[in-house]
Amino acid sequence: MAIVQLLMELEEKQYTDDFKIIYMAPVKALCTERLTEWYSKFNKLGLLCIEVTGDTDVDFTQLKPYKIIITTPEKWDMLTRRWRDHRGLVEVIKLFLIDEVHILNDETRGPVLEAVVSRMKTIEVRKDIF
Repeated sequence: MAIVQLLMELEEKQYTDDFKIIYMAPVKALCTERLTEWYSKFNKLGLLCIEVTGDTDVDFTQLKPYKIIITTPEKWDMLTRRWRDHRGLVEVIKLFLIDEVHILNDETRGPVLEAVVSRMKTIEVRKDIF
């Protein structure tokens, strides 16, 4: 619903600039499920989707044509550690969705999710400054 709402808002404002939607799920299986479910739906609207998990060898430059990026906290953490080198791509993120946010309480996976959320908040603040 959040994706549809964002798309309606962008259309209403006649927003023509690039944008990205990030969907983060705790495990690869859930990412694959979302990609399978969303690919045909959003592809009809001209929105390319990609799954970016530990099994995929993708860097930021390869993500440019994709509007919806489905990823895990660990992979997004790795990709965004040097976000300043790819400022143009991270600054166009309009929606950041986190599935199963309760993993923040997990001793092993929680810290990664917390780091990613903190980094995304930093990017959000910084893009307002620049």
